[in-house]
Amino acid sequence: LLRLDAFVIPCTSLTNTVDKCTSHRWGIHTRPETRRYATSTPTPLEELLRIGLTREEGKNAQLEELLTKHPMVAARNMELSIQEVPCIQHADGDDYPAFLELLTNGGLEGLGYLIITSPEAARVFGRALDDTYVSVKEVTQSGVQLAAVGGATSAALEDLGFDDVFVPSKATGEILAAELPVLDGYEDSDLPIRVLYPCSAKAADTIPTQLEARRADTPSDGRRGYTPPKPLFQVTRLNTYDTVPVTLPNQLISGPSDNGSFDVLCFGSPSAVHAWLENVDRVAETTVSDIDDGLSAGNGNVIACCIGKTTAQACVGSGRWSDNNVYYPEKTPGLKGWADVTAICLGDILERRFWE
Repeated sequence: LLRLDAFVIPCTSLTNTVDKCTSHRWGIHTRPETRRYATSTPTPLEELLRIGLTREEGKNAQLEELLTKHPMVAARNMELSIQEVPCIQHADGDDYPAFLELLTNGGLEGLGYLIITSPEAARVFGRALDDTYVSVKEVTQSGVQLAAVGGATSAALEDLGFDDVFVPSKATGEILAAELPVLDGYEDSDLPIRVLYPCSAKAADTIPTQLEARRADTPSDGRRGYTPPKPLFQVTRLNTYDTVPVTLPNQLISGPSDNGSFDVLCFGSPSAVHAWLENVDRVAETTVSDIDDGLSAGNGNVIACCIGKTTAQACVGSGRWSDNNVYYPEKTPGLKGWADVTAICLGDILERRFWE
């Protein structure tokens, strides 16, 4: 038995922060295809590791590839059964028309930053440019600087043709808000740096709140008394897209006493978590408010592997998972870290099965 101690991949649970990963117990139809990555001999169902990928249909390929090629999966000869379970779909947000009007009327002029926080936000930005016939060159010539939360979002912007994108040292909104550079000429200006933030309607206000809380260092004037520091940033938020839940086929959902259709679900956003639980409640014909203990409502009997801390907090905050059945990468949020902690979770499942 190859132990997990041989692999050192930074991750955490919501209750413990460790340097080396330990075992934790922390409308639209889904695509019916299930892909198995196993040996050529038939694999008993109890030996399969069943994984559901919950991003919008067609947007799970990168994570699937990372999982099937992961060194831990190969080293432990894991038998994977992977299926897309798209829990959400995207729709235009209430502010998308205003975003188009801004682009059409030269509204990027005078902006300091345009912040894009997800590959989906980048895709919506690209569609808006197409809808308004605004070119990448025109955006660049406006003088606005683009900022992206992480590598995947930056890559999505590069695919659109933008090659000068600020990326923070860690792929979180908090770190971006803390590290976003002050543009030349603004330290001594009385005017704040104007920031445009086109995002999901369900995005938290973390970035606008923390950016507008940053203040310039303003020396006091002995003749006039104390001068309060001026805000460095002024943020305009536009809800350019939204995520709406997908109604999944009943056979993909299990009740509290069932074995479940999946061992693990990979959640890429809090919206996907909430959409999955809505489906669980629909099938169980109950809601959290109908029961005394949130855990008894069930989570589909799955372990949650999350792309980052915010999504993991949505799982634990729902009351449907115990802390040790929620995994997320603390030090490397994003696709690679997501794949790493999912592989660790699969290893933990194998260990539990071995000792059962």
